[in-house]
Amino acid sequence: MVLVSKDKRSELEEILKAENIEFEVKTENIKELLDLEENLLEDVSKKSYNASRSAGLPFDRIYTYKQVDEYLEMLAKQFPETVKIVNAGKSFEGRDMKYLKISTSNFEARFWRKNRATGFIPANVCVGVDLNRNFDINWSTASSGNVCLDTFHGSAPFSEPETANIRDIFTEYSDRLELFLDIHSFGSMILYGWGTGVLPDNGLIFHSVAVRMANAIDTVKMPWNRNYIVGNSALVLYQASGSAMDYGIVGGADLSYTYELPGFRGGSGMMGFLVNPEFIEQAGFETWEGIKVGARHVRDKFKRKARFYAIYEVSVKDYDQGKFFNQLQYELDVDLWSYAAPERPGMVRVSKHKRSEFEDVLIANNIEFKIRTENIKELLDLEDQLHARVSRKSYNMSRTAGLPFDRIHTYKQVIKASFTQE
Repeated sequence: MVLVSKDKRSELEEILKAENIEFEVKTENIKELLDLEENLLEDVSKKSYNASRSAGLPFDRIYTYKQVDEYLEMLAKQFPETVKIVNAGKSFEGRDMKYLKISTSNFEARFWRKNRATGFIPANVCVGVDLNRNFDINWSTASSGNVCLDTFHGSAPFSEPETANIRDIFTEYSDRLELFLDIHSFGSMILYGWGTGVLPDNGLIFHSVAVRMANAIDTVKMPWNRNYIVGNSALVLYQASGSAMDYGIVGGADLSYTYELPGFRGGSGMMGFLVNPEFIEQAGFETWEGIKVGARHVRDKFKRKARFYAIYEVSVKDYDQGKFFNQLQYELDVDLWSYAAPERPGMVRVSKHKRSEFEDVLIANNIEFKIRTENIKELLDLEDQLHARVSRKSYNMSRTAGLPFDRIHTYKQVIKASFTQE
């Protein structure tokens, strides 16, 4: 795809014809497309303005960086027990790259394909690095060294702050990663590596899980959108190197995929990237159906392995003991679920073959502990049973409309009662 000014069109077309290169004019005036999108978004903005403050961010608009940032901060304040906002670092433009870490105690320029990095050629005639070619996996083998092309891979692997920040997140959680999803637009596809066309060692599992995710989306998608295509990224699209999807595998995730969301009203080319406000909420809903399938696969796999792990509760007398205990996750390769401090115990998951060594270290350092469960799988099975009981209460919350606080509060009370009565 190429954007050409009117005064250059004739020259470009003559060159293409002279080289026997086929081309098609997708739109005579890109401003018409942008005006169409702006009008759609403006109409929705007028309708939902009054509700935006009381119901968070309605799922029918595209928001500014500041609005999204404020919304993330609000979520972190509303749900401090489960949501933590983390600043992974700065982008090239100096913006904070924030993400939400969601866990429990037991466990304006959207047409820019590249970032806005400069300094590659004089006068910065061309700028930006394709971040999805900048990861350290087969870097530069199927991408471009020309900064003026959309697939420019940068000066070196992780040369850009955005990709370096993501790398650091992978490093921090490498022993806990199971599923990584890189969500793009557009095309209605679920793709997996490697970008060279070679399949991963567990390629059959990659394909099987992707098909199940795609089927879940196809079941609830808009009827005019095509069914999702599943396959190796090089075979379905083209070869690519240095992608986030491929790095997800070497970064520690058992499964790593690229989602290509449906395009604008089934359009192609530039049309596919435009935003239909009527589809924003639906896109989130149907994509989540696919993500849930992947998450369930990960959960079920974890449950099968969970019988080989025990949970310890560790009590420390002072902060020195707490610091020592908290470092054991690196020295003994155990999974720390919560940090220990004098005012609260820490929780840690320990595999069977590490239990004796772990207990010996705690005893030698006069750190008290007790075993909360010998088999995590039993706890997970109990949790599933409790959730099943709650679902049978048939007090369902609507997934099609925003709910007032009192309705949500009542729903939480129903769940609480279900857990305490049985």
